[in-house]
Amino acid sequence: MRPNTVQNASRLLLRLLLPLGLMALLASCGPGGDNTMATSTPMTGVVKVPAGVQLAKPTLLSRAGEFLSSTAWALSGMEAVGGNVEVRLYAIDLTGVQVGPTLASTTTDGNGRYRITVPSRDTYQPHTPWVLAVGSAANGTLMRRLIDDVVAVSTDRDVDPASEATVRLLLQDNDPLDWTRVSRTEMADLNNLVATAAKSASGSSINNVADLALEFARDYEPLQRALAAATSTETNARPVALAGVDRRLVTQTLVNVRGVGIDSDSPNLSYQWTVDAIPSGSNVNRTPPNGPEFAFQPDVDGVYRLKLVIDDGIQLSPPDYALYIATTPAIPLTINNNAQSEGRLNAGRSRLVYTNTVRDAKNNHNYTDVEIQSTSALGPTGPPLVMFPPGATLLDHVFKTSEINPYISADGAMVVYATDMDPANPGFGGSDFEIVAYDYNFNNAMWLTNNSALERQPVVECPSPSLCVVVFLRDATAAGTHLISRILNNPGTGFVLGPELQLTIGVGNRFSPRLTADGAWVYYQDRGSTSPADPYDGDLEVFRIRTDGSMAGIPEQITINDVQDDQLAIDLTGDNLVVRRLSEVWWITPATSTEVLISGSQLIAYTPSLAGNGTAAAFVADTTEGKDLFVASPDGFTRTRLTADGTISYPQMSDTGLHVMFRSDVDGDHDYYLLLR
Repeated sequence: MRPNTVQNASRLLLRLLLPLGLMALLASCGPGGDNTMATSTPMTGVVKVPAGVQLAKPTLLSRAGEFLSSTAWALSGMEAVGGNVEVRLYAIDLTGVQVGPTLASTTTDGNGRYRITVPSRDTYQPHTPWVLAVGSAANGTLMRRLIDDVVAVSTDRDVDPASEATVRLLLQDNDPLDWTRVSRTEMADLNNLVATAAKSASGSSINNVADLALEFARDYEPLQRALAAATSTETNARPVALAGVDRRLVTQTLVNVRGVGIDSDSPNLSYQWTVDAIPSGSNVNRTPPNGPEFAFQPDVDGVYRLKLVIDDGIQLSPPDYALYIATTPAIPLTINNNAQSEGRLNAGRSRLVYTNTVRDAKNNHNYTDVEIQSTSALGPTGPPLVMFPPGATLLDHVFKTSEINPYISADGAMVVYATDMDPANPGFGGSDFEIVAYDYNFNNAMWLTNNSALERQPVVECPSPSLCVVVFLRDATAAGTHLISRILNNPGTGFVLGPELQLTIGVGNRFSPRLTADGAWVYYQDRGSTSPADPYDGDLEVFRIRTDGSMAGIPEQITINDVQDDQLAIDLTGDNLVVRRLSEVWWITPATSTEVLISGSQLIAYTPSLAGNGTAAAFVADTTEGKDLFVASPDGFTRTRLTADGTISYPQMSDTGLHVMFRSDVDGDHDYYLLLR
């Protein structure tokens, strides 16, 4: 990653909420300087961590290189820790291991600030410099900050993951490091360069921030040169390695990798390459042949990190890195010049149902049709099948009616949708919307409603081949909307319809029903409330109710707060939900009353979707390019950006969580695509 790439990355990443000040060391003395302080001295500072991170022994989340690609930013701000966090002062050797006893220790106050007494420096040794470390000996050190051997009273020495990155830079990129060779001026210059290179680094854990800051710093050419200069010997200039620019390419593409070695006093350089990070399942050669160039072919999707070290026969260069981001292009599921919307895949990803906008040039109107597209692992198979309400023909259906809100059951056998066609006058639209069911396997359609009310947003699941459950909304004038359920028995033999069951009573504005796969529960949103702790105040809450009518009028309230909980999605069992709340996506587990912010505090997020197995969520969020696709883990610690063209909307995760379908207008209209994560 070259300097201009770092600048581009800074535009892609959101800035930290607080600056990443990386150890502006005092110019009066540093490692290798004279010892001038023989009395104890107080030192203060603030300990900072990524927003929302609980400070304990970290369960490290970093997956090699993933937080470095423009398709995988993990975003969060920085904030001060709370109180009672241990801060210790001790010496380290050239590997970073503590040498000797702890010299001083303290704990932070409620604002994350510490005040520690630095003892007399009479025993300070430049080859074992001192660090200020956060974390107890029992739970492990989380962050460290090098301090020089003169500390001014009341001068802040903040400790954050970026200061840990500076320590790692010196420990890991110099094998071994002679601390006495790095002067106080050079140390301060290196710290400033690290701060410049890593100014946009942020992450979902302490290690994410430190690792990302370190990688930016390593690939920042001015810092590479400064580090080489600072650690050169009197008789030899240390070489500089340049591994090349980061690249994005299609998986299985063969490319030529070329590195550059720079050395002012040695023309005979050897090149040592390592592929030091690969995706799971990759079998690429981890030790390519030495030399300036080699052929490289990524074999699976993911991030590959190539490491180059130059040897001039006396010293090794600091390593330099290049990222090769290999992806399989998203598979287009629809191919036409119209605009599609409301897309939904069945569980086996074999059928996609969506609405297709059709323009009638005669009357200058747009209409929408429901279409079913058969799909395979390679994309669409055959032409789409247009849904006709009973009694409709192609001509009058296309030009005079609109079909909306399509939904396909997980097994792909049943499709339901709403149409404004008048059942008594097929071919003419503009009436209230009615619900139609279509059995794909038997090519059989049937009206589920025929009345003067307005029905919409139907959902369907088929827990067995002979039984399907349909739930839809019915406008009830002054009462708002109600949830209606209906059983379809033996749908392939003629749709034996069970009676309509009204699941809700009283005033309420219900919408967005979501069925569990067994058809037993329907989750929905309502502006009312059943809890005395949250009386009706007009904000949206999440509820659930059984579809068999046994809880009629007595739903179970899932969320209770004073904000809008909208854009609801559930997994197959209903054990996990996601909602959009105040421009953020929240993961909700009703059984444990757990609510987790998974989109991060800096993303403006939309339209979440859950994997059917409850392992991950997808959502769209604002980026500098427009709106792009992200996935997140249930604990909110891992967020991965999957697209970078700014054209994404309406994601749907597969039941396994391995695929995400989304809509994109990258080619000028709106088509659906399927992406392997």
